[in-house]
Amino acid sequence: MQAAKITWPLRQSFFYTRYFLRDYLKIILLIQGLFLLICLPTLTFLFRYTLRFAGLSSLTNSNFWQILQDPISLFFLLLTILFLLFVIYIEYTTIFFLTYHHQMQLPFTWKKFVQQLVRKAKFLFSFQLFFFLLYFILIIPLAGHLLSNSISDNIQLPNFITEELLKSTRGQLVYYGMLVLIFILNLFFLLTMPIFVNREKQTIFQSIAESFYIMRRHFFTSFLSIAFLTLLLSLITLLVTFICLVPTVIADTYFNQSAPFIAGLSLTVAEGLLFILIGLSTVLFAQLVTAIWLQGSNLSVPTRPQTKQTSQKKFRRTILTIASLSFVFFASANIFYMYEVTYTPHTKIIAHRGYVVKGVENTIPALIAAKPYHPAYIEMDIQQTKDKQFVVIHDFNLRRLAGINKDVADMTLAELTKVTVSAEGHTAKIPSLDEYIEAAKENNLRLLIEIKPHGKESADMLDRFVEVLQKHHVENEYMVQSLDKQVVDGLLARNVPFKVGYIVPFNIGSLVDTKAHFLVIEEFSYRDRLLEQAHQKGMDLFVWTPNTKEAISRYMRADVDAIITDELRTAEQVSTHLADNYSFTERLGDMLTDMFD
Repeated sequence: MQAAKITWPLRQSFFYTRYFLRDYLKIILLIQGLFLLICLPTLTFLFRYTLRFAGLSSLTNSNFWQILQDPISLFFLLLTILFLLFVIYIEYTTIFFLTYHHQMQLPFTWKKFVQQLVRKAKFLFSFQLFFFLLYFILIIPLAGHLLSNSISDNIQLPNFITEELLKSTRGQLVYYGMLVLIFILNLFFLLTMPIFVNREKQTIFQSIAESFYIMRRHFFTSFLSIAFLTLLLSLITLLVTFICLVPTVIADTYFNQSAPFIAGLSLTVAEGLLFILIGLSTVLFAQLVTAIWLQGSNLSVPTRPQTKQTSQKKFRRTILTIASLSFVFFASANIFYMYEVTYTPHTKIIAHRGYVVKGVENTIPALIAAKPYHPAYIEMDIQQTKDKQFVVIHDFNLRRLAGINKDVADMTLAELTKVTVSAEGHTAKIPSLDEYIEAAKENNLRLLIEIKPHGKESADMLDRFVEVLQKHHVENEYMVQSLDKQVVDGLLARNVPFKVGYIVPFNIGSLVDTKAHFLVIEEFSYRDRLLEQAHQKGMDLFVWTPNTKEAISRYMRADVDAIITDELRTAEQVSTHLADNYSFTERLGDMLTDMFD
């Protein structure tokens, strides 16, 4: 009986997806078309006016409050959020309305669907909107993977936040504990949308409550069903990827001259198959979630129909025509790309706080450990001490690395340089800026210095900093960056001889308005158009901190000006490989990998 509970929703999911395949293909194409032609342009329009009335070109970590202070800008921001929620609501309503009607074998009409859409939309314009927003935030981690959504697919936690959390035991416990909690809440609330969409007078809050009640009794079986379907689709995706790679592998090995042509065709086939697979995955999971709800609510579900749907030759001809034209168009573009575009190793590799694999971050051992990997620069952090000197350290407090609950701003240089810091089995003393520069000079390493203001700096802090660089005769060789716009503008106003960079943890919209020589953005914010805009303004664009082989390869292939990474060995290997031995098989494999990120 337990097995039946697990397999019944899966059998329902596979049967009705196959039985109504033609209808779902229409819906997938319709939703994607509406999103690209109507929803995306509307969202872009609303967001641009949100920024325009606030006098901004982009939304960053430092100017968000500026939007909230302007009434018109705030109005457009709320309008953007409401429209965003409405788009999500329509997508989920469409798919769950269909799956419910198919499994219950109820007649579906567009008129009935629109009436239900309007009837339930009233809850978006009441206090129930708060519950929908809460549900949406909680459901993103699971629904973003199971119920592929045009919006939620692109929402994620910035890497720099997770990386900082994972550097301490307490942070790891908090991070992984939150992941487990969110995953459990996702499963408990998973049935909310099918319940809300199809229950005539059910509010969002009531739907959340019913979902929790059902999943509490069917948690384990539902988890197994979802896990099985996820594993199956992952294996199918791997199989499709493998099949598409095989012709290019053969061409690379035996017919090298035709490899770009074969790779272009293979990429086009893979794009088409994966597009269909992602769409059908959404349908399969929606069917599965609906079936779990129907099973848990003990509704009387009709026996699955025995007869097949009647064939529609006209629809098949239409699909075949669209597919053929799309294949010719995309294949031509992909083949041209494979023949014409080659990787040129321009991307500089910058060591993030030294080589932290072999030394404590921002210490001289970590600095020296980076030398064998020939980084263009060593990125490091400095703060001003109580006696107006400079010390090399990232955190404002010594608790994480030294186990001492004291702030850098409240200690003198002499006190700080006596402190021992430790991490991952390594120990070292906190160095002064002078010591660090001398060590860098002895090892022929250049520095990218980040100035981290803690709020207690002296009025002449920037002048003192420039004097230190001049004293060591490195002012023409180093680069300087900061998260603080006042620091960046202050350095630029002094007409310093070194390049000055502005760090922006997240940047949504156009490139942030700055006169800095280079911009440093986190992976979360990177878009190819930002790189184009930066180059149009004569600026360089750095990305921090890609630490996986796939991420490093992606940004090097995008030809960003520099990456700031902890993984120097991996970065050097990737750079060398891309420059000397980047086969079309690997190029195709990287492109397929990018499609899933």
